[in-house]
Amino acid sequence: MSKSENVSINFDFEKLYQGIRKETVKILEVSSQEIVDDAKILCPLDANSENVKHTRDTIDFKINNKKQNPVVSSTIKTNSNRGLWLEYGTASSSLRPWSTKPHPFMQPALVKNRAKYIKRFEDLLNDDSFMKDALLK
Repeated sequence: MSKSENVSINFDFEKLYQGIRKETVKILEVSSQEIVDDAKILCPLDANSENVKHTRDTIDFKINNKKQNPVVSSTIKTNSNRGLWLEYGTASSSLRPWSTKPHPFMQPALVKNRAKYIKRFEDLLNDDSFMKDALLK
């Protein structure tokens, strides 16, 4: 009879999680900035309107990365009240007999960058260096 050997594999899930989280934040920062840059290019400008210029100038992003929350996300928005009007247009009413046609700029910026954004996450998930780093020796 041969003696059997016990083999154990120890894995540090916290190290794996922190590594992936750190890289996720980097991907969100790069991808969000690309979307913001394109949204600013696509934002309609009227040379006579400071309000529309203000809309373009306030397009920005914020990474939401609180340690106690397992979700990491990015919020891309404009701090201008006119942003929604520009993106989706307005309807006329009895109080306001005119309407504004939509001039989308945020959604097209997201659509333009979506494939790159997804590819970065696919590359991250296919990178086995995180697994190797998390194996305890």
